[in-house]
Order: sequence, then C-alpha cells, then structure tokens
Amino acid sequence: MEEKEKKPDRRVLKTKKAIRNALAQLLAEKELEEITVKEVADTADINRKTFYNYYAGVHQVIDEIENEIISTFDQAIREVDARRDIKNPYTFFEKITAILNQDLDFYSHLFRMRGNLSLSYKITTLLKTKILKSFLQEHSCDPQEAEIFVEYAVWGMMAVYESWFNSQRSTPLEEISQKLSVVCVYGLAGLLREDS
Repeated sequence: MEEKEKKPDRRVLKTKKAIRNALAQLLAEKELEEITVKEVADTADINRKTFYNYYAGVHQVIDEIENEIISTFDQAIREVDARRDIKNPYTFFEKITAILNQDLDFYSHLFRMRGNLSLSYKITTLLKTKILKSFLQEHSCDPQEAEIFVEYAVWGMMAVYESWFNSQRSTPLEEISQKLSVVCVYGLAGLLREDS
C-alpha cells in the first residue's frame, strides 16, 4: 500500500513564510551581511530557537527563497507557447501577475530589497534564456536580433514591475501586465493606438 504524501503542517508553512517576509523586509533596509538571525526572528515575531528549527542561518533562507522563485518562474515559462503567444503575450504576463498576486507583501519587500541584485539577475537570466530558446525554436530569425529584443523586453518588464511595487500602486497589477503585453508586441505605437 502506497503511503500518502504528507501535507506540510500549516503552522510550519506560516512560520517559514513569516521568516521569509521578515528577511525580505529587512533586506529593503540593509545589506544581507548586516542582518542577524535575531533581527529576522524579532521581525518575524518568533524566537531564535524557532528560527533554527527551520534554517541554519540567514543565507539558507535566501537560498530557499531564490530556489523557489526560480522554480516558480521556470514553470510559468514552460507553460508558454511561443508560436501562440508571440502575437498576444498577455498569457505569459497573466502567469507573472498570478505569481505576484500569490504573495504581494513578500514580492513588495523583494522588489525593494537592497541586496537582491543576485536574485534579480537570476530571475532575469532565467527569463531571458528560456524565452529566447522558446522563441528561436518557433521562429526563424537572426539569433542576435532575437537576443536584443528579448534582453530589452525582459529587463524592461522587470523594471516596470519593480517600479510598480515601489509606487503607490494606483494602477491595478493586471492593467500593468496588460500594458506590458501590448508594448512587447507593438511598442509605444501600441499604447498610442489604445489611447486614440
């Protein structure tokens, strides 16, 4: 008889989420090397012993955050159909919006982190690599030109989301994603056409 896969304990998930959010919040204020386990525990409203039940140190929390985020974005990219979505990439942006909406507080801290250059670079590199590969498999075009477009689109997308998280967020995230999909296909002319 097969054993059922055990669901993670809700309290464990809640505690780990509090630790991750606390670390992301602290990274919005200071560099990673300056953050102590005590600060993370205090910010997460837990004691240090509880922290050490789950993590050996602050770097292990960062590693787990990075791995989970990379895995989430990787899954979203794998679900993209380059042939279908090139003319309407909103499907891809819907997936990004869904990822961000799953935990807006966490991503809000993440996009404000002073020490997140490594994570931003990893996410951006993953997106660029996967999108470029998928694009070139479905379309015959100059690889260097495709790389320029993908580089521009991905870095631009990351900058727009970062800007949104650091703003008053008066525009809904779904609308931001929709506008990004228009810009990806039609450039500035697409937005001007929408306004006319």
